[in-house]
Amino acid sequence: MKKVFNLIFTASLVLVISAGQIAVAAPSSSVSSISNTTANLGGGGYTSTGLYNLKDINPLTGNSYPSNPIYYKGKIFFNADDGTNGPEMWVSDGSDIGTTFFKNIHPGSVIGSNFNSPVIYKKKLYFTADNGTNGFELWKSDGTSGGTSMLKDILPGSGGSNPLGMFVYDNRLFFQASSSGINNELWVSDGTSTGTKMFKEINPSLTDGSHPANFVKYGGKLYFSANDGTHGYELWSTDGTKANTKMVKDIYPGISSSSATPLGVYKNKLFLSAFTLSTGEELWVSKGTTTSTKLFKDINPGAGSSNPSGLTVFKRRLYFAANDPAVAGNELWKSDGTFLGTNLFKDIYAGTSSSTPHGLSAFGTSKLIFDAQHPSYGTELWLSTGTPASTTLLVDLVPGTNHGIQASHGKVHRSMFVSANNTIIGVEPWMMYPTRIFADFFESGTLLNWSSIAGGPSGGEYGTRGGCTICIEGPSAIQGLYSIRVWVPDKLPHYLNDGSPSGNKVYNASFLLDTSPLVMSAGSKFKVFSAVQGAQHPFFLEIRKYSSKYWVRASVKLDGGSVMSTPWVKMVSAVNSIEVNWKAAKNATLHNGYIKLRLNRKVKAQLSGLDNDTWGVYAVKFGITGNIAPSHSVSGSFILDRFDSDSVFAIQP
Repeated sequence: MKKVFNLIFTASLVLVISAGQIAVAAPSSSVSSISNTTANLGGGGYTSTGLYNLKDINPLTGNSYPSNPIYYKGKIFFNADDGTNGPEMWVSDGSDIGTTFFKNIHPGSVIGSNFNSPVIYKKKLYFTADNGTNGFELWKSDGTSGGTSMLKDILPGSGGSNPLGMFVYDNRLFFQASSSGINNELWVSDGTSTGTKMFKEINPSLTDGSHPANFVKYGGKLYFSANDGTHGYELWSTDGTKANTKMVKDIYPGISSSSATPLGVYKNKLFLSAFTLSTGEELWVSKGTTTSTKLFKDINPGAGSSNPSGLTVFKRRLYFAANDPAVAGNELWKSDGTFLGTNLFKDIYAGTSSSTPHGLSAFGTSKLIFDAQHPSYGTELWLSTGTPASTTLLVDLVPGTNHGIQASHGKVHRSMFVSANNTIIGVEPWMMYPTRIFADFFESGTLLNWSSIAGGPSGGEYGTRGGCTICIEGPSAIQGLYSIRVWVPDKLPHYLNDGSPSGNKVYNASFLLDTSPLVMSAGSKFKVFSAVQGAQHPFFLEIRKYSSKYWVRASVKLDGGSVMSTPWVKMVSAVNSIEVNWKAAKNATLHNGYIKLRLNRKVKAQLSGLDNDTWGVYAVKFGITGNIAPSHSVSGSFILDRFDSDSVFAIQP
């Protein structure tokens, strides 16, 4: 059965809105559309490649206002309001059933703790929150509710130190905070309470402080904006020592502020926005010295401001939003790093009105996704593949001029996380996976999402009990409501087949495996996953029994036809997360192919420098994907769950 999760770029196609679907685009438009059928997916449509509602956290028409998402230990943590507990910390595996309330940090109040400024440091999640007693302070978590606690009450009492802008540099955590008598200064933490202290008082004012913010790492230093009380808000840098924490340049001389804001790094230069009286707020560039810090381009000529923002590198070019009101308003710009090569990329909202592109996120070298406003569609998600003609509406969540996207929070690992309102359920979290190839978490209770099934008494039979070889089961579910059980009735292949790949030169796949029902003799093995090109397997995974334990290894086929295998990796527990990351070499002379085997999110074995450029992935098999050797004894069954695949990113790095 053909799947329904493909991106559709056919201008003449009109999708009908029905249960579980989001549809867009008039037949006469050149606007792209995306199908997001979730009827057979279960779990909130997680296995779709399209935009889907993660969960209606504040039921019916209430608004959860999701914000501040971060990827940590294979899950997404974010702030949301369920209407009862106020804005609190939530966690999600990307499915409806796997999206849950994480911890009530500020109990008994609809005010909530307001989970904010999350960052990963030393394998822990750091963030700011208000527990109702200490005010906003620095917290940390190991990903469990019990392992989530306040790190330090920097400003004792209920006032809160209000930590902001946390950034990892020099193996330390830098941020802005206030302490008793010293407001809004540069602080540092090594992850311990005693190691959390003020780094430098840049502005000795008793009433304000330097307000360090907008941290960007460049050239081995940390750059940020700060106000020393004498020069206004200007560009500063530090090498991690107090003595070398200095202002780079007083761009707007004197007490006035240039409001210098580091935006990002491109072609070994630091790009920033800065204001002067003669040019307004424009795009500047720096190599870290006073003389190298200069105006890059006056996009809005004269004293007017272009207000550049959202710098993102895509296909080796710099994309950003900027405003030239005499020509096109706030629109999408593109630069090759030179003055002449910095130009308007596309006027999405034609004329002098503004589309105001926001949340620019590059997904590999294939997709640039962002939200923008258009007179016919309101604010919605847009897609570009690097040309003006390819820059089109991706999905019109709310057909017509109403705004579907409330806030685009951008790329979170390999997903796009947005706060959206489809006018039915209020402002809730929505997601999409632009580089996903195919996924099935089996929460639909069927196998209809797969292209075909091989094996079984009738060459493809499955069911819930009895007679089936590949069975949907609830009681044995590893996660969620359903998993699949694969029986071993003989030595023949029995597998699910996905035909979504199209000669992919990069392929990443992950799944959960429970070996506890298996019965195998020592030394016996079988293939559990195989990539397919014609009658060949460019790479595959095998399971082996040895010394009372189960082991896994990855094997890859080279251009000459020979096969290389990683060492066997022992699976300590019965249930394991297995992931394979495969890449073909770029060409016949550049031997840069590789294969990595991850077990429970850690790389355990890998092969690199491979000559395998002639191979690609055109389909995959999942189950028992090859004949079991006559001398090998394999019986019983094993359980599989949560299959996922991606054309760019590792699933769970």
